[in-house]
Amino acid sequence: VATPRARPLPPAPSCPRSARERARIRLTPMSQTTTIESALAALAVLALVFAVVALVRLRSVRRDLLLARGPADEPSIIGAVAEQVRVVEGLQHDLEQVRRELTIAQRDIAAALRHVSVVRFDAFDDMGGRMSFSAALLDDNGDGVLFTAIHGHTESRMYVKSVHEHTADGRPSAEELEAIRTARPLAG
Repeated sequence: VATPRARPLPPAPSCPRSARERARIRLTPMSQTTTIESALAALAVLALVFAVVALVRLRSVRRDLLLARGPADEPSIIGAVAEQVRVVEGLQHDLEQVRRELTIAQRDIAAALRHVSVVRFDAFDDMGGRMSFSAALLDDNGDGVLFTAIHGHTESRMYVKSVHEHTADGRPSAEELEAIRTARPLAG
Protein backbone atom coordinates (compact mmCIF):
# COMPACT_ATOMS: atom_id res chain seq x y z
CA VAL A 1 0.00 0.00 0.00
CA ALA A 2 1.36 3.33 -0.96
CA THR A 3 1.20 6.15 1.54
CA PRO A 4 0.37 9.62 0.37
CA ARG A 5 3.18 12.02 0.33
CA ALA A 6 2.91 15.03 2.51
CA ARG A 7 3.20 18.37 0.89
CA PRO A 8 5.91 20.66 1.96
CA LEU A 9 4.89 23.69 4.02
CA PRO A 10 5.25 27.06 2.41
CA PRO A 11 8.08 29.14 3.68
CA ALA A 12 7.31 31.36 6.65
CA PRO A 13 6.63 34.90 5.61
CA SER A 14 9.18 37.38 6.45
CA CYS A 15 8.23 40.30 8.66
CA PRO A 16 7.32 43.08 8.12
CA ARG A 17 4.69 42.45 5.47
CA SER A 18 3.57 44.98 2.96
CA ALA A 19 0.02 46.45 3.00
CA ARG A 20 -0.86 44.42 -0.02
CA GLU A 21 0.17 41.21 1.62
CA ARG A 22 -1.72 42.05 4.82
CA ALA A 23 -4.88 42.70 2.78
CA ARG A 24 -4.58 39.27 1.25
CA ILE A 25 -4.41 37.49 4.56
CA ARG A 26 -7.62 35.65 5.22
CA LEU A 27 -9.49 35.78 8.48
CA THR A 28 -9.06 32.78 10.65
CA PRO A 29 -12.09 31.03 12.12
CA MET A 30 -11.36 32.68 15.47
CA SER A 31 -11.44 36.17 14.01
CA GLN A 32 -14.71 35.43 12.12
CA THR A 33 -16.37 34.45 15.39
CA THR A 34 -15.19 37.65 17.02
CA THR A 35 -16.66 39.70 14.14
CA ILE A 36 -20.03 37.94 14.42
CA GLU A 37 -20.08 38.45 18.18
CA SER A 38 -19.32 42.14 17.72
CA ALA A 39 -22.15 42.52 15.17
CA LEU A 40 -24.58 40.73 17.46
CA ALA A 41 -23.57 42.92 20.37
CA ALA A 42 -24.13 46.07 18.29
CA LEU A 43 -27.52 44.72 17.20
CA ALA A 44 -28.45 44.03 20.83
CA VAL A 45 -27.49 47.58 21.84
CA LEU A 46 -29.58 48.94 18.97
CA ALA A 47 -32.56 46.81 20.01
CA LEU A 48 -32.17 48.06 23.59
CA VAL A 49 -32.24 51.69 22.38
CA PHE A 50 -35.42 51.01 20.37
CA ALA A 51 -37.02 49.32 23.38
CA VAL A 52 -36.25 52.33 25.61
CA VAL A 53 -37.72 54.74 23.02
CA ALA A 54 -40.86 52.56 22.70
CA LEU A 55 -41.23 52.46 26.48
CA VAL A 56 -41.02 56.26 26.72
CA ARG A 57 -43.65 56.64 23.98
CA LEU A 58 -45.90 54.07 25.65
CA ARG A 59 -45.76 56.01 28.93
CA SER A 60 -46.70 59.18 27.07
CA VAL A 61 -49.67 57.44 25.42
CA ARG A 62 -50.81 56.02 28.75
CA ARG A 63 -50.61 59.46 30.36
CA ASP A 64 -52.65 60.97 27.51
CA LEU A 65 -55.21 58.18 27.81
CA LEU A 66 -55.58 58.77 31.54
CA LEU A 67 -56.10 62.48 30.86
CA ALA A 68 -58.74 61.65 28.23
CA ARG A 69 -60.58 59.26 30.54
CA GLY A 70 -60.65 61.69 33.42
CA PRO A 71 -61.58 60.79 36.99
CA ALA A 72 -63.77 57.71 37.47
CA ASP A 73 -66.71 59.69 38.91
CA GLU A 74 -66.85 62.24 36.06
CA PRO A 75 -67.79 61.76 32.39
CA SER A 76 -64.76 61.23 30.20
CA ILE A 77 -63.85 62.96 26.98
CA ILE A 78 -64.10 59.63 25.19
CA GLY A 79 -67.61 59.09 26.55
CA ALA A 80 -68.64 62.61 25.57
CA VAL A 81 -67.32 62.12 22.05
CA ALA A 82 -69.11 58.76 21.78
CA GLU A 83 -72.36 60.43 22.91
CA GLN A 84 -71.94 63.19 20.32
CA VAL A 85 -71.34 60.57 17.62
CA ARG A 86 -74.64 58.91 18.58
CA VAL A 87 -76.43 62.29 18.49
CA VAL A 88 -74.98 63.13 15.06
CA GLU A 89 -75.98 59.71 13.70
CA GLY A 90 -79.52 60.31 14.98
CA LEU A 91 -79.57 63.73 13.33
CA GLN A 92 -78.38 62.22 10.05
CA HIS A 93 -81.23 59.71 10.21
CA ASP A 94 -83.71 62.51 10.92
CA LEU A 95 -82.30 64.58 8.05
CA GLU A 96 -82.76 61.69 5.62
CA GLN A 97 -86.36 61.32 6.78
CA VAL A 98 -86.99 65.04 6.29
CA ARG A 99 -85.45 64.87 2.79
CA ARG A 100 -87.78 62.00 1.84
CA GLU A 101 -90.80 63.89 3.16
CA LEU A 102 -89.71 67.07 1.37
CA THR A 103 -89.45 65.18 -1.92
CA ILE A 104 -92.99 63.86 -1.44
CA ALA A 105 -94.25 67.36 -0.56
CA GLN A 106 -92.56 68.88 -3.61
CA ARG A 107 -94.21 66.26 -5.84
CA ASP A 108 -97.58 66.97 -4.24
CA ILE A 109 -97.17 70.72 -4.64
CA ALA A 110 -96.19 70.37 -8.29
CA ALA A 111 -99.37 68.36 -8.91
CA ALA A 112 -101.59 70.84 -7.02
CA LEU A 113 -103.81 73.19 -9.01
CA ARG A 114 -102.08 76.27 -7.71
CA HIS A 115 -101.74 78.48 -10.78
CA VAL A 116 -105.03 80.32 -11.14
CA SER A 117 -106.13 82.99 -13.59
CA VAL A 118 -109.52 84.62 -14.16
CA VAL A 119 -110.36 86.66 -17.26
CA ARG A 120 -113.63 88.62 -17.10
CA PHE A 121 -115.36 89.75 -20.26
CA ASP A 122 -118.69 90.82 -21.80
CA ALA A 123 -120.08 87.88 -23.75
CA PHE A 124 -122.70 89.98 -25.54
CA ASP A 125 -122.52 93.51 -26.92
CA ASP A 126 -125.74 94.57 -25.22
CA MET A 127 -124.55 93.43 -21.76
CA GLY A 128 -122.12 95.32 -19.60
CA GLY A 129 -120.40 94.71 -16.26
CA ARG A 130 -118.17 91.92 -17.53
CA MET A 131 -120.29 89.24 -15.85
CA SER A 132 -118.88 86.38 -17.98
CA PHE A 133 -115.51 84.83 -17.14
CA SER A 134 -112.96 82.13 -17.99
CA ALA A 135 -110.95 80.67 -15.12
CA ALA A 136 -107.93 78.39 -15.51
CA LEU A 137 -106.65 76.24 -12.61
CA LEU A 138 -103.34 74.58 -13.53
CA ASP A 139 -100.52 72.63 -11.89
CA ASP A 140 -96.79 73.14 -12.55
CA ASN A 141 -96.95 71.01 -15.72
CA GLY A 142 -99.80 73.07 -17.21
CA ASP A 143 -102.38 70.37 -16.58
CA GLY A 144 -105.70 71.25 -15.00
CA VAL A 145 -109.17 72.53 -15.73
CA LEU A 146 -110.72 75.54 -17.52
CA PHE A 147 -114.13 76.96 -16.48
CA THR A 148 -116.01 79.37 -18.70
CA ALA A 149 -119.28 80.97 -17.62
CA ILE A 150 -121.38 82.91 -20.15
CA HIS A 151 -124.00 85.20 -18.59
CA GLY A 152 -126.88 86.49 -20.68
CA HIS A 153 -130.14 88.41 -19.98
CA THR A 154 -132.20 85.33 -19.40
CA GLU A 155 -129.77 82.52 -18.79
CA SER A 156 -126.23 81.57 -17.82
CA ARG A 157 -124.20 78.67 -19.10
CA MET A 158 -121.06 77.05 -17.71
CA TYR A 159 -118.51 75.11 -19.75
CA VAL A 160 -115.66 73.00 -18.42
CA LYS A 161 -112.65 71.92 -20.46
CA SER A 162 -109.59 69.91 -19.45
CA VAL A 163 -106.16 71.40 -20.02
CA HIS A 164 -103.05 69.35 -20.75
CA GLU A 165 -99.63 71.04 -21.04
CA HIS A 166 -101.24 74.48 -21.36
CA THR A 167 -103.52 73.36 -24.21
CA ALA A 168 -107.30 73.21 -23.76
CA ASP A 169 -109.53 70.55 -25.29
CA GLY A 170 -111.57 71.58 -28.32
CA ARG A 171 -111.37 75.06 -29.74
CA PRO A 172 -110.69 77.53 -26.94
CA SER A 173 -111.94 81.12 -27.19
CA ALA A 174 -109.61 84.11 -26.99
CA GLU A 175 -110.61 84.63 -23.34
CA GLU A 176 -109.89 80.98 -22.50
CA LEU A 177 -106.47 81.20 -24.17
CA GLU A 178 -105.77 84.37 -22.16
CA ALA A 179 -106.75 82.61 -18.91
CA ILE A 180 -104.40 79.67 -19.70
CA ARG A 181 -101.57 82.03 -20.70
CA THR A 182 -101.79 84.10 -17.50
CA ALA A 183 -102.05 80.98 -15.31
CA ARG A 184 -98.59 79.78 -16.36
CA PRO A 185 -96.13 79.56 -13.45
CA LEU A 186 -93.52 82.25 -13.30
CA ALA A 187 -90.07 81.21 -14.48
CA GLY A 188 -87.76 80.95 -11.51
